[in-house]
Amino acid sequence: MGATYTDADRYNLLSQPGIWSYRNYGSAGAWTEAVLANGASWNITPEIVPIEFDDAGTVQEEVADETVDISVSMGQVLNMDAVEALGGGLWTKSTVAAAPVVGAGQVKASGSWAYSTPWLLINDANGYVVNNSGVTPTITSITGSTDGAIVEDTDFFLTWLEGSGWAIVIIDSATVTTLDQSMTVVMTYTPFASTTLKRGGGKVVTPIEMKFSTLDPNNLTVDYIFYKVFSQGTFGHGFSPENDAQPILSDMTFSAKKDTSRASTDQLMRIDRQTS
Repeated sequence: MGATYTDADRYNLLSQPGIWSYRNYGSAGAWTEAVLANGASWNITPEIVPIEFDDAGTVQEEVADETVDISVSMGQVLNMDAVEALGGGLWTKSTVAAAPVVGAGQVKASGSWAYSTPWLLINDANGYVVNNSGVTPTITSITGSTDGAIVEDTDFFLTWLEGSGWAIVIIDSATVTTLDQSMTVVMTYTPFASTTLKRGGGKVVTPIEMKFSTLDPNNLTVDYIFYKVFSQGTFGHGFSPENDAQPILSDMTFSAKKDTSRASTDQLMRIDRQTS
């Protein structure tokens, strides 16, 4: 006689892909999504030690240590920000700034922005996010199709989104009267002329925090959060034949270790599952 399969059992299955994110160790800030990953996996490896006495044998088993082995195949092999951030401090990034681009424009359509919610500055000429050299863009003007010109630090402000780029945040001010209008940005920004990653000779591996997010069969979020993750230093990739459409992937491995600054039963990782 087979086991009975119920709806309650079905809701405990997992068949969705995961979204991989990271942030600085000890941070309470936003997570950076490292999109385009294949074959992500994690596995807890405990070190179990028997407690033994000559006259009683093994009386109990204890955990001497435990780690999590994490493996991801990353598709963004040319994302130098991600490679640097995930490399545990073993990579050093340097940039050379190009000449400033003066008078670049962007139109943020009505309905695509909200108060107090950042939206990335885009260079319309090529669709690139204005993160580039890190030099703060100069906003020449932002003009609402209904309210006209709005004022920096009164009606809007610039902010840097780590791992993404420069963004605009519009405030629900006396001047900005409605969301039902487009916003036209004129700005000057400084792009990169080139970016270089260098490696070799670094010894200290710095940790990050890591998260995988997925959905259960009820479309509720499940997060797997690892508190203190060390890169194992792996990085490399091949190149595609001319007529091959397969993506180039780089296999990266990490080890999550216990964060002894946390509570004694919450030092390695946690799984958060929404229930409603």
